[in-house]
Amino acid sequence: MLGAGTGGYFLDVSINPNHEFNRLPGGQDEHGSYGNHRFLGAVKDLSCVVVVRLRRDRVLYGVPGPYPGKGRPAVHGRRFAFKEAEIDVNEFVGTVGTDDRNIDVLVVTAYNGTAPGNSGKIGRSGPPVDGIRQWFWATMGQSGVGTASQYGSQSSYTRVYKVAVNNRFNEKPYIDNNTWTATGVWGGAANGELDSVVPVRVEDVDDDGVLDDTEKDGSTNAPTDDGDDDFDGDYPVKSGSTWEFTHDLSPHDIDNDGSIEVPLVTTVSGIINDYTKAHVVMRTSTHEMGHSVGIAYPDHGGHCEDSTCVMYYLVNHYNRHGHFCNDCRGKIRIHNN
Repeated sequence: MLGAGTGGYFLDVSINPNHEFNRLPGGQDEHGSYGNHRFLGAVKDLSCVVVVRLRRDRVLYGVPGPYPGKGRPAVHGRRFAFKEAEIDVNEFVGTVGTDDRNIDVLVVTAYNGTAPGNSGKIGRSGPPVDGIRQWFWATMGQSGVGTASQYGSQSSYTRVYKVAVNNRFNEKPYIDNNTWTATGVWGGAANGELDSVVPVRVEDVDDDGVLDDTEKDGSTNAPTDDGDDDFDGDYPVKSGSTWEFTHDLSPHDIDNDGSIEVPLVTTVSGIINDYTKAHVVMRTSTHEMGHSVGIAYPDHGGHCEDSTCVMYYLVNHYNRHGHFCNDCRGKIRIHNN
């Protein structure tokens, strides 16, 4: 719930413990001095919404990133302090819609479904570009644009789509096949990683799941080996015109560590950013809340042009989830009595 406090905005946090995202969106936010973590685990399997109280002086930490292989494993991820962000955290006691006469409530729902007209599945849009496999993801969040009198819109809920989020992490259309070891040689076993198109380490260089004549062993296109007609290297699998998603590897997680890469990259050594599901849910929720409190633009699908802002129109990384630019801040409409 968003409201206006003397120190800036305040937020009453509502957490649904049955949201099936594996981790709470706020990382370790339940570990405040109010002791909420002691009961959240006990109610995680109940179909209910839990409203927890978090103190203003709380500092939240996200889920730590992958272990780098040296030193002690990290205990905490990214740091977020309510006070530093001018957020006052308050408790709401009562019934939404009955006892909230002085607070308009913004509810972000973890919806167990997909966006209208959307399958919720990942998909391929075409052959690789500059070695980058062209796989997209489904709509993960949606909201109407708020006005001076209403958050969101009557016709559009503010939602995070669980099916789309989970599919982005779980769907794996690629078979982890034998591995290129030298020109003309496929002597390596499956290596647990999605091998690159550039440099060429797969036969299916156009990434369409079909072994074309120009891609077969013995052709003039490297890499080649002993002239057989079997796939060498990793490749995606289709049943007719439909991709299969129950195999070994994902184009969004080429190192197969359970986190997704944004932007997509060609090789494991080229990975720039890795994100957990908890981080993606947090970023998506924050972005949709921005629309719901009034942030919209006439261009770029309603998004801004400030590359530091969570409302930026390009999704080239997920590191801007904690910042609204000044222009977007000016569009926010908090309308409590």
